[in-house]
Amino acid sequence: MIKRLTLIYRKDGMTVEQFRTHWREVHGPLAARTAGLRRYIQHHVVDTRSPSNVLRPDGIAELWFDSTEDETAFFASELGKLQREDGRNFVGFSTTFIVDDHEFDLAAKS
Repeated sequence: MIKRLTLIYRKDGMTVEQFRTHWREVHGPLAARTAGLRRYIQHHVVDTRSPSNVLRPDGIAELWFDSTEDETAFFASELGKLQREDGRNFVGFSTTFIVDDHEFDLAAKS
């Protein structure tokens, strides 16, 4: 399983609500229609516990793929290309991480 987490910062001049609306109503459905994507989650940042808002992203995108081949095909597809183009409409800056999960079964601790 390939998991990508992307921290997204909205485009200059765009309000938080404009960013969220575009991401949720335009970009999200486009991603959901693209073949190869196993799971897609939009995390809209509503608050921070950090002492500074300097590095606070406006959202975090979580994309799951079954394989590297599916990930590559997703971004090479016509819909994948449309997504990148659409990103220019609401994303000012983003940075992506490929992560390896380590989940803990908290129910087992009782």
